[in-house]
Amino acid sequence: MAVIIYLVDAPIIALDAAFNNTLIIELMLKRLFSNFFTKKNNVNGSVGYYITAQLNDKVGPIDRSLTYEEPLDEFLKLKYYGVISGGGTGQEKTGEIAFCDLEIELHSKVLNEAMFTDIVQKLEKLQAPKGSKLIIESLDKEIPFGKKEGLGLYIPNSNFPQESFDGYDINFAYSEMLRLMNIKPNADRSWGGKEETALYFYGESFEAMNNAIAEFVKSYPLCKNARIVQIA
Repeated sequence: MAVIIYLVDAPIIALDAAFNNTLIIELMLKRLFSNFFTKKNNVNGSVGYYITAQLNDKVGPIDRSLTYEEPLDEFLKLKYYGVISGGGTGQEKTGEIAFCDLEIELHSKVLNEAMFTDIVQKLEKLQAPKGSKLIIESLDKEIPFGKKEGLGLYIPNSNFPQESFDGYDINFAYSEMLRLMNIKPNADRSWGGKEETALYFYGESFEAMNNAIAEFVKSYPLCKNARIVQIA
């Protein structure tokens, strides 16, 4: 058994669920009621639908809003598709971010593939990683999307000294690895757990990113015994 926590930007709700090794179980409180609230009446009396864009991105709420929510909301309004009605963050039991999502309120009374394709393409332009998906509860349908691949570097907290020394600067390590990967990030992505500190990178190829930082990770003291994981 494992626990996944879903944050709707503030409240924390923990739910137990079966956990299948490397697969993240998507448990969201609001989805327990999806059969009742997938189709809703708007203020003007028209009927709209709610869909969810689940992003396989380990990004926090503020950066999620800047990176995805605000530009997607502007796009939805421009196309007269709808608006962003909410968002949240899914966490592992350890507190590490598992995914984030955006709830989209559609104004249309009819769901169509062209609209879904436009939304997916917009999110991919915003650099959504592989493993993301558009969830249409009313159609019992999921549309996978995402082009970026992800690399997570997990550094043992025992590597961090009590005082600052050359070779143990995590800010330098992060910026140097970005330089080696030739990545200009659209957000800062990191996590500090009880046993490890993680740095996250998203680019065109996990293999290319891994190769680019291999020598640095091997030689930089702070990265001793660090593990590298493909996260997208």
